[in-house]
Amino acid sequence: MSLAASASVATRIAPARARTAAPRRAVAPLRVVASASASGQKIAVLGGTGFVGSRVVDVLSKAGADVFSVSKSGGGPGGVALDLSDPASSGALAEALQGVDAVVSCVGFNPFGGDEAMSLAVNGDANAAAAAAAAKAGAKRFVYVSVASVVAEVLGDANLMTGYFEGKKRAEDAVSTAFP
Repeated sequence: MSLAASASVATRIAPARARTAAPRRAVAPLRVVASASASGQKIAVLGGTGFVGSRVVDVLSKAGADVFSVSKSGGGPGGVALDLSDPASSGALAEALQGVDAVVSCVGFNPFGGDEAMSLAVNGDANAAAAAAAAKAGAKRFVYVSVASVVAEVLGDANLMTGYFEGKKRAEDAVSTAFP
């Protein structure tokens, strides 16, 4: 299903009021948070070469953090090449995260037109394993980029991108467990 088709389905399934009625939490823009607290921190950005992750890397770097990227390609500053969707990578990830103050996971897989099982595995299992690896490595904080907590309020009972949202929720639970 294309992005336009998915948006069209979401529009037909969730009435306009439901899409805009989700309570908005007060969230400081990343640049404000980063400039206030990132300077001198060693921070790993998982998915640091992706759409969101590359911007997080940029903001944290400009704020004075010692930031490095973990991605399949190994690109980005201090790039570490790991395929986080491979369960065998968790030991190598824990090793790469030794000595970090914080981990920001921007790892995600968007299933538009496709693979719900892969979406569940990457958005859920890979991020859950990343939270466990970060805790094992002694990271003090784990920041996880997710929208799962507002999906029901926005989409209602729509059966749309279930692997994506179920995976995100699974990862949120794992992060809450690893970093209470």
